[in-house]
Amino acid sequence: MIEELTAFVRARMTEDLTYAWGGAVAGGQWTADGPRLVVDGGAAFEMAAPLAAHTAHHDPARVVRAVAAKQAIVARCERHLAQGAPGLDARDSELLVVQILVALAAEWVSHPDYRAEWNGSPAGGT
Repeated sequence: MIEELTAFVRARMTEDLTYAWGGAVAGGQWTADGPRLVVDGGAAFEMAAPLAAHTAHHDPARVVRAVAAKQAIVARCERHLAQGAPGLDARDSELLVVQILVALAAEWVSHPDYRAEWNGSPAGGT
């Protein structure tokens, strides 16, 4: 289960980076100016103010930082499994990592590769 969850989360992070870099090609920082999305202080796109704010919130640079943070979490989980942790046996370590990966994977619950078995408590699936 851990391998499948890790592969799923890594694949979704790669997709997010691909979209973020594609958005970055269109311009640098995205900001909202009322009903306008302003890309890199230049091009502006008219839209409803709440949509402009939402879109600016998903600025490509922010997405890249979010993916980097998630990559660090996954890498730490892998190190944790490889090295063990003081005071935790192997089953407890695996359960902790599964819980973290399930929480990360939940962001992509509507993705066609998401497995229903990952939804909910991982205790029965390890």
